[in-house]
Amino acid sequence: MKYLTKITLLIIAVLFLTTPVYAEDVYVGIGGTYAYENFDVGVDFGDGSGINLKAGYVLNDNVAIELSYDYLQDFDYSDAVVSAEADIETLMAAVKISTGEELRTYLIGGLGVMRGELIAEAFGLRDSASENDLCAKAGAGIDYFVTDEVSVGIEGAYVWGFNDLEGVEYTQIICGVSYHF
Repeated sequence: MKYLTKITLLIIAVLFLTTPVYAEDVYVGIGGTYAYENFDVGVDFGDGSGINLKAGYVLNDNVAIELSYDYLQDFDYSDAVVSAEADIETLMAAVKISTGEELRTYLIGGLGVMRGELIAEAFGLRDSASENDLCAKAGAGIDYFVTDEVSVGIEGAYVWGFNDLEGVEYTQIICGVSYHF
């Protein structure tokens, strides 16, 4: 699935590079994220946490496009015989539709690439596997502008994988801060 990752990154790059960008329309952000797992993989993993990085371009007062990267870790499972840990990375291009001025509510939806890695140990033997495939997210959030340049926000989204990562699903809560140029 390496070709899929390259194609997705190429599409995202073309979208960002072909849109005229003005400094006052760009934002970057960082946040912490917590994911409530809803994996449909036959065993019950624990929830995970991680980091969210994002960059966006504001098209108009109500629409922005956003590129976000999430790294989630510590989805753990263990019983008397087997222990396992899953880590998930996503790179998403999303459309953000918002209303308001100082307090902006929004809906967000996007497509991207998910990478899942599983490390398992049983009877003293250790093995790992990883998969890359498409994923999607749909959610809503609130951004509060503390100043004209700085906003703090919270977002809730449902994320799910396709094809080889079908069954990898979770509800994600992101709390973060953004700087608007």
